[in-house]
Amino acid sequence: LLKTNHAKCELYGEKGDTWSIVDKSTKIVDLKGYTAYKVQFPECVHQCDNDTVEKPVCSKCGKALVVKITATASDGKTRTAWFPADSGIENGDGYVEAIQTLNGWSNEGCTEPTLTLLRNMDVYNTSMPLTGTLTLEGGTHTAKNVTVAENADVTFASGSYRGATINGTATVKEGVTFTDAGVTVNGTLNAKGGTFTGNVKFNGSSIANISGGSFNNEKKYGGVTFDYNVTGTITGGTFTFADFYTTKVKLSGGTFTTIKTNGDRNLADLLAEGAAYYGASDNQAVTNDRLNKLENVKVVSHTHDGGKDGKGTCSICGKQMAASLTVGGKTSWYAAFATAIEAANAADGAKTITLYQDVDGNVYGKRTAYELTRGPVTLATGGKRAKDVDLIAKGISLTVTGSNGGFYVTVDGKDAELTVNDGNTKLAIVTAQNGGKLSLSNGNFGMMQVKDDGS
Repeated sequence: LLKTNHAKCELYGEKGDTWSIVDKSTKIVDLKGYTAYKVQFPECVHQCDNDTVEKPVCSKCGKALVVKITATASDGKTRTAWFPADSGIENGDGYVEAIQTLNGWSNEGCTEPTLTLLRNMDVYNTSMPLTGTLTLEGGTHTAKNVTVAENADVTFASGSYRGATINGTATVKEGVTFTDAGVTVNGTLNAKGGTFTGNVKFNGSSIANISGGSFNNEKKYGGVTFDYNVTGTITGGTFTFADFYTTKVKLSGGTFTTIKTNGDRNLADLLAEGAAYYGASDNQAVTNDRLNKLENVKVVSHTHDGGKDGKGTCSICGKQMAASLTVGGKTSWYAAFATAIEAANAADGAKTITLYQDVDGNVYGKRTAYELTRGPVTLATGGKRAKDVDLIAKGISLTVTGSNGGFYVTVDGKDAELTVNDGNTKLAIVTAQNGGKLSLSNGNFGMMQVKDDGS
C-alpha cells in the first residue's frame, strides 16, 4: 500500500505506548501486536541547484519550489532557503513560512532580507501577508492578495501584483506593476515608480508620497482617490484621474489628465508653495486655479516673485501672492498666508509680513488660528481685511500696521507684546494673557481683554 520505493514515506506502529518504524516490506498479514498506525513524511530541507529556470524544483525531493529567501549574516555570508507552496507550519503555507523564517533571520541580526518569487502565485485561496522589513523581488512573476502588515516596511523591487492592501509602509520602484485588482492604502505608500493599472484608494489618515509612477485607472473605475485626512506630497508621476477630498497632500509636481477636488476645496489649496498648474502641452500657466477641476495639466515648481510692479502678482506663473516676508533686506513671496507664517517662524531676526490679499480663515464655519513663535514681527496689512482669523503671538513682540479690521490678536506669555501706534489700524479683538502686554498708543479696537497676569 505504501509502495516500498517511496523514499519519503515512513510507516509507524504503536506497541505499548511506544511508536517505532515498521519495515515497509512487511506483509499486512504479518503485522502483529500493533494497536495503531500512522504515516509520516520526514521534513525535507529544500535545496535547489538552479532556481533561475522556469519551474524550479527541490534537488533532494523533487517538490516544486515557489519562493526563495536570502539575507546577509553578520559574518558576511549569504543565507538562503527555498520553500514549496505547502508548509510544515500550522495554519500556513510556504509563503507564510518563508516570511516568518526571513523575519527570524532579521531578528538574529541578518541584513538585506529579500524574498524572491520563483513562480506565479496561482494556488487557489493563497495570499501573501508581508511582515517585518524586507525587499520583494517578483521578477517576471505575479503574486496575488498581497498585504503589507501594520508596522511592516516592504520594498517592491520588481514583479506584478494582483490585489494589494498596504497597512504598513510600502515603497514601489520602477518596473513594478499593480494590476486591475487595485491597491488599498491604509498606511504609507512611497511610489518612486511602477505602473498602477487598477484603482488606488488612500483611506483614513494614510500617507501618499509619490515621486514617480503611472496611475492609469480611469474615472469610471475609480482612478486614484485621496480621503479627507490623507497627507503627503506629490512631486512627480502621471495620473489619468486623481480625485482629492483632502488638501493635506501637497503638489509640487505630477501630470494629470484630470484632477479634481470636492466640496468647497479648490485646486489651489493642493499646491505646495512655489507650485502652479501649467498646460501639459502648451506650457502656459493656469492663472485661475480656484476651480475644482482641471484637465491636461501638470504641476511645476518655481520661486514666486512679486511682479515687476511689486504689487504681488508673480511674473512667472501670474498668480496673485497672499503675502511676502522680508528678513534682513531679502523678500520672499508666498501664495498662502499660512505658508508665510511658517516661513516667519523658521527665520531668525526681525521680520515683516506684508499682505497682498485679504485673508479668509473660515474652514467649514470655524475660525483658523495662526501662531507666531519667533520674532520680533511686524504685520503690515496694507488695509487688507481678515475674516475668521486668530493671530497669536507666543512669547514674542508683534507690531500691526494698517489693518482694516477682522483680526483677533492675542499676545500670550511674559515676553509677548502687541504694539499699535498707527491711527489707521483697526483690530476686532486684542487680548493679553499669561503675562502678555498691550502697548496701544493709537488705533481702533472692537474689544480689549487683559487676563491671567496680562497688562
